[in-house]
Amino acid sequence: MGFKNQTIVVCTPESPPMTNFEKRFSNSTVIINGMTFDLLNILASKLEFRFYTKDSDDGNWGAPVPNQPYFNGCVGELQRGLVTIAAGPFTRTTTRDSVIDYSTPLFQESNGILLPRPPPASKMWNVYLPFNYDVWISVIVLLFICSFITWILAYFSPFTAYNLKEEYAIADEVWFQEYVWSVVGSFLQQGQDFYPFAMSPRTILAFWWMFTVIIYGAYTGDLTAHLTVTITDYPIKTLSDLVSQTAIKPYVPAGTNLYTLFKESNSGVYKQVADVMVDLGPYDYCPDSVVRQERACLNDYTYLLAIAMKNCTQYYLAEETFNTATVAFMYPDDAYFAEYFDFYMQKLLETGLMQRLFKIYWSSDIVCTVGKSTEANSINFKGVEGCFIVTGCLYGVGLILLLLELAWTKLAKKQPLDCVIY
Repeated sequence: MGFKNQTIVVCTPESPPMTNFEKRFSNSTVIINGMTFDLLNILASKLEFRFYTKDSDDGNWGAPVPNQPYFNGCVGELQRGLVTIAAGPFTRTTTRDSVIDYSTPLFQESNGILLPRPPPASKMWNVYLPFNYDVWISVIVLLFICSFITWILAYFSPFTAYNLKEEYAIADEVWFQEYVWSVVGSFLQQGQDFYPFAMSPRTILAFWWMFTVIIYGAYTGDLTAHLTVTITDYPIKTLSDLVSQTAIKPYVPAGTNLYTLFKESNSGVYKQVADVMVDLGPYDYCPDSVVRQERACLNDYTYLLAIAMKNCTQYYLAEETFNTATVAFMYPDDAYFAEYFDFYMQKLLETGLMQRLFKIYWSSDIVCTVGKSTEANSINFKGVEGCFIVTGCLYGVGLILLLLELAWTKLAKKQPLDCVIY
């Protein structure tokens, strides 16, 4: 069946995340990873063959060469019998289809434009974003700490109405659970059912109210910033927008289907792009992490999408996609093994495995989302730690007041009601 127990040669140009080169040797042999590698491994296990991968000798994908019978890139190597198949996101075109065969399509593809700076995007949980998780946790913990300290001061203070056995005293004044609900109620701005009579627990509650006002002010201000999205109207959204200005040049990789599309156009916006575009060599990249300049990268949508998702603070995808076509592997014309490959490729599509692989390599769960809104940063613990420190100091003041109350009654042997501040 096919080439059982044989070793085949696979031509696969680099196109992350579909095909990532881990290492490229001088003889064009490459070690790869990515979705292409996963698909080849699955097919190899089904059809029982071995394979090794190589880049095209000239670094191109496959485009016609003027006055030559063979294409350049992987297409030309298939024509000359130098490789068995070409694997990767090869766009199906009429020109290529005239000299080679395509496999069952992997997925639908279109070309797009990648530009500097991201567009805005909303977030589902913005209402909780004003504070980082550590601040939320600290506030919740502080609710119980404040309740506990206030209760301790009220319980042991000789100046508490309950300890003085006043007629108006209530047991709530020395019950811990009542202080929990009082602190929670005041934090949620719902008021309190009672107030302690002694000065020491009242001091703690007074500064808890001040803490609540500060926290509410910081939260409300930052929440407003998070929910207010600034929409930036980017000037370049389509190919027409791109060719109507001169500040940003379009960069197109030579030897690709897209490059051929522009070069062979005689009129319209494609012709206008061809007149101003900058050719990228086989091992030139757009965007380039070394060359820091604004440029428009025109390439396969899946390739650009991966870049935009991983660098959403630097680039955005223009609205227009164009030259829609299917993407597939390539075989030599009338290859005898084509039906076996296509059978298992179709199975991968029908079982949903192809879609699962796509979601793995283009998942927004492991990278930042495409685009970014203009909004405030979340307040982290360092941004409010001063408030917590002041609150802790004021708890110390409350403890000092309790010691003074105990000294008044135990050491001075005086009655609580004799103190002029009560």
